[in-house]
Amino acid sequence: MHFSTLLTSTLLLAGTALGRRTYFKRQQQSMMVHVVQAGGANGELTFSPNEIKANPGDLVQFQFWPKNHSVAQSNFANPCIPLQQSVQNTTSAFYSGFMPTTEQGKLVYTIPVTDTKPIWFYCSQGKHCQGGMVGAVNPPATGNTLAAFVEKAKAAPQNVSPGQASGGSTGQAGGAGSTGQSPSGTTNNPTQAGGPLQSTGAASTVDAPSRGFLGLALAGIGAFFLL
Repeated sequence: MHFSTLLTSTLLLAGTALGRRTYFKRQQQSMMVHVVQAGGANGELTFSPNEIKANPGDLVQFQFWPKNHSVAQSNFANPCIPLQQSVQNTTSAFYSGFMPTTEQGKLVYTIPVTDTKPIWFYCSQGKHCQGGMVGAVNPPATGNTLAAFVEKAKAAPQNVSPGQASGGSTGQAGGAGSTGQSPSGTTNNPTQAGGPLQSTGAASTVDAPSRGFLGLALAGIGAFFLL
C-alpha cells in the first residue's frame, strides 16, 4: 500500500512537472522579437519595416544604422512631437536617445508590446521625421492609417526630441542616455555576451524552457528507490 501510494504520488509529480514545462515552453515560443532597421546602408530616412503587426508580450527591437538616428514615441495627431509633450501626464513614453554609430546593428533599442493599441514612433534627428522616418506598431487598416501618419509627418512644422522645448528641429548628437530617455525600452549591443536579446531576422522566437520542474520530478523518483 505504501509502495502504491508513493509510486502514484511520484508519477503525478513527474506528470505535473512535464506539463508545466511544456506550458512555459509554449508561452515563451509565442513571444516574437520583431526587428526594425533604423536608417539604411545608403543613408535612407526610413524604419524598415515601418509597419509591425505584433501581439501583446512581443518585443520590437530597433537596430540602428549610421550615422545618427533615434526612435521616440508620438501619437497620430502629432507625428514629430514626443508623446509626453502632446499628452499631459504621460510618463511611460519611450525614447532611445540619439544613437551615433558607424556599424549597422551595433546599437539596438528594444520596446515591449503590452496591448494591441497602435504605437506611433519617429526619428527625432534633424528633419528625419518629415523625411519619412516614421512608423507604427499595429496601426489601423482604415482611418488613422500608417499612410495618413506619413503624410501628417511630412507637414509637421517641427521635429522635437523628448526633453527639448518645442520651437525648432533638433540636430544634436548624444548617447543612449540622452535627456528624456524613458525606461520603457532597453538599449544593448546584440553582439555583446550577456545582452538581454540577440536577434537577426525580421522576427524570431525566444525560448529558454525551465528544467526545474523536471529535475524535481526525477529527484522524487530517485528518493523513492532509496527508501
